[in-house]
Amino acid sequence: IGGEQAKTKLDELKDWLRAHNAAVMVVLFVVFGVYLIANGLPSLT
Repeated sequence: IGGEQAKTKLDELKDWLRAHNAAVMVVLFVVFGVYLIANGLPSLT
């Protein structure tokens, strides 16, 4: 759909994600962990 311009942007995004994979995963796991803890705490009281 976007042609060569879209391919260029997607390649740049892929390269960025490869370079920052660990940081992205840390953020996702922290957000998921906070969500699970926040949903689990009310059931303890």
